[in-house]
Amino acid sequence: MYNFKNKKTMKKFFILTLLLSILCVKTMVAQVEIDCSAPGIEVKYKRAFLHGKTATIHFTLTNNTGKDLNSRLESSEGTKSEVQKAEAYDDEGNYYDVNSGKMTVRVADAKIAGRYQARSFSFPNEITVKGVVTIKNVDEYVTSFTRIAIPFRNFDTTDDSYGVGYNILKNIPLLRDL
Repeated sequence: MYNFKNKKTMKKFFILTLLLSILCVKTMVAQVEIDCSAPGIEVKYKRAFLHGKTATIHFTLTNNTGKDLNSRLESSEGTKSEVQKAEAYDDEGNYYDVNSGKMTVRVADAKIAGRYQARSFSFPNEITVKGVVTIKNVDEYVTSFTRIAIPFRNFDTTDDSYGVGYNILKNIPLLRDL
């Protein structure tokens, strides 16, 4: 341990350490990339934790389309979109999807956790809804998810202008919850 000669030196060391820690956390969050195919839908990454072998990734969706939407959270492979099903890849090369039972996705009051499911959720204009991805049996060496993809359908039920869509979160760092 360090041998500080006075409190002033110890205080400077503590402040410098704190500032560097904050910078590191901000750098980790800044690397997160988000791709949303639906115009007017804003996606924000919040946080991701690994507790034991279970990862939880938190995000929000905000409807800025000018319309109340009744969207569906998709898990099936039948979508005609860049994203075929809810799936994730980690930095150790492991693959997870909802069909395997290792991954669940919740958005607002909709949840998918298995094969060929679609769950609707109300998504009023100018409202933010919470999303959570839970991934089980995560390898102990995983430090991030390189890609998490979530397909949606019916972003606009009145004229189907958005049809099938998706959200992709990339480079999600995991904080270990000990």
